[in-house]
Amino acid sequence: MKQSLRRLQFVLPLLLGAAAFLAVVGPKALNPQNINWLLNGDPFQHFLGWGIFQHGPWTFPLGLNPNYGLGISSSVVFSDSIPLAAIFFKIFRFILPEPFQYFGLWTLLCFLLQAWFGWLLVGLITNNLTLCFFSTGLFVFSPVLLWRVGMHTALVSHFLILAALYLNFRMSNHWRCVLWASLISVSAFIHFYLLTMVIALWLANYFDQILIQKRIKKKEGFFEAILVLCGLGISVWQAGYFAINTRAGAGNGFGTFQINLFSIIDPQGWSYIINNVGIYHATLEDYSYLGLGTLFIIFFLLLRARYLKKPQANLYIKFPFLLFTLFFFLCLAITHNLYVGSVTVHLPLSDWIGALLDVVRASGRFIWPAYYCFLLALCYLIVHSSSKKLSQVILGIAFFVQVMDTSAGWLLMRKSLMRAEPPKSIEALLPNPFWQNAFHHYKNIKIVPLVNSMLQNEWDLFSYAAYLNKLGTNAVYLARFDLGKVFLSNHEYLQQFSSGKFDPDSIYIIDNWNKYPNRVFFNPDTDLLAKIDGFNVLAPNWKKCKQCVQIPKEMELNDHLAQVINLNQMIGFVRPPRGEHPYLLSGWASNKEAWGTWSNGHSAGLILPLPMQKPKTLELVARAFVNSNHPTQDLIISIDGKPVKSITLSHSDNNIIEIPLPLALPDKNYLFLQIELLNPASPKQLGGVSNDDRQLGIGLISARYY
Repeated sequence: MKQSLRRLQFVLPLLLGAAAFLAVVGPKALNPQNINWLLNGDPFQHFLGWGIFQHGPWTFPLGLNPNYGLGISSSVVFSDSIPLAAIFFKIFRFILPEPFQYFGLWTLLCFLLQAWFGWLLVGLITNNLTLCFFSTGLFVFSPVLLWRVGMHTALVSHFLILAALYLNFRMSNHWRCVLWASLISVSAFIHFYLLTMVIALWLANYFDQILIQKRIKKKEGFFEAILVLCGLGISVWQAGYFAINTRAGAGNGFGTFQINLFSIIDPQGWSYIINNVGIYHATLEDYSYLGLGTLFIIFFLLLRARYLKKPQANLYIKFPFLLFTLFFFLCLAITHNLYVGSVTVHLPLSDWIGALLDVVRASGRFIWPAYYCFLLALCYLIVHSSSKKLSQVILGIAFFVQVMDTSAGWLLMRKSLMRAEPPKSIEALLPNPFWQNAFHHYKNIKIVPLVNSMLQNEWDLFSYAAYLNKLGTNAVYLARFDLGKVFLSNHEYLQQFSSGKFDPDSIYIIDNWNKYPNRVFFNPDTDLLAKIDGFNVLAPNWKKCKQCVQIPKEMELNDHLAQVINLNQMIGFVRPPRGEHPYLLSGWASNKEAWGTWSNGHSAGLILPLPMQKPKTLELVARAFVNSNHPTQDLIISIDGKPVKSITLSHSDNNIIEIPLPLALPDKNYLFLQIELLNPASPKQLGGVSNDDRQLGIGLISARYY
């Protein structure tokens, strides 16, 4: 009988974790060749970090990823690619299929271990299988855990927090030193934020046991500290944390990614019954909804408050450092910018403390340990204040309600994760045959200038191309990066462009001409500078390559990265399918129209290449946002900051605006125009025809020099 019970205690949590995974995620994510669910947003960053690491050279430290972030240093830590899994699977890279992803397998492992350690935690308060099953189910179906699935795979590893809490509360000290050292080292190979939480929970347990409970002798404590710190140092070194300097890794933004105190009752779409509270959410990092099942337990306990036993004082006596740590975590999650519902209170914070705390800028995550401790406390109160039968009924109802109600969120997520539509191929996104030829000809893809941003010049497209063709690239997005190295790298690119001495193994994707109107020195007889599929491309020595696809002359650019414009040539303003329009600056609507582009706001800028011949007039063809309620649009046009024409438009279409050009044009190859819109209006304002709240003025169709 005892043997059967042990088997059930081993099997039940694993079955619960597996069932939860299949329900929430689905089996398709387990296919290592299915990357369809990873090709958007943050998951794409995580996958590309692994994919390029997989094809890159072995390094020491093991976690370095030099081909993902050329010139600025990188590691799989900073692409959030789960170094533990990345390093392990890289060992087998020569037998792995292409493509290969382990993020589905890791998510399954997280569900299994969440159930396992949840079961161990609940086992500290009851040994009843039914109570353990229902209570563990609440840990597995915690909204704060499920919210991260398919978005931040490394951060689904909440089992690390549960394991650390279990080591705090368990009665035995058997193997504690080895267990803590192992847990901290493993955490270092998974994610920085989880590592920070586990270290803090170890310190709490360390001081509780040495100073309060007297369960560890000072000599043993000294040995444990040495072992843990040595393991930590080796782990963060080998995982690649030191690829950037400590100061650069601090980041910034503490007080931006915090929780709203009402977020524990705000489902944000993850409930059929509770409506969204409608409170202010600074970022998605503040998601900390308890779930309807957990709220049901709280409601039940409030009704039975007079039957509850007084809390045992020894909890506060035995674990003061743990309680202080949880309180400190809550303070980090709340930050000095206090959000309570729709009320905001900004508390003063000294600059040096703010700079110190910037290292944990996404501090809303620090609510997780307190969240799980609170959930454990609720289970404890139910078990110890009610009969076994009533406890089973209440926890069973809570578990059932939690699963059913949160399905409002995770069923939609599951649909996204189970999608089977294959992604568009690189050939579809970059149809010109030049690209595939170039990706086989060069060893690196470099974006200039380098900016660590999700919005940078289609970084994901070129990073994906680098992965598919086993190239190095600086087209990356990293959680932490060294701004000093980014500056030095861009300075090096500027030197190359001003000297004409390029890396012959690299193809350069240069930012839009309107942001980079500096002259590029290159040899037009050997180097290719052209606009291909909407991107400015510099291919060193391309014209000397006999096997390479040659580009038509009309696609080539001049040394100012602008297409050659002639008199009487029409310049259109329809936004390209990908990337930005080369001549539009700020002040234009991002919506794609079939005929051109609307202005949006009170000011809009243009930068236009000048033709070689001396033009006397610039003609603009434009629409105007006018109707019976708003009969005119008034605007002032300036060239290089000097007003040259004021005009009032009263026709909605076919407005011809002739702008006289100065006789002495600036000694530049481009013309800078600023259009000041004195009375823009939105369709929503004028008659409520639509919900479009853009402040529209003129719709630019074309331009032509005469």
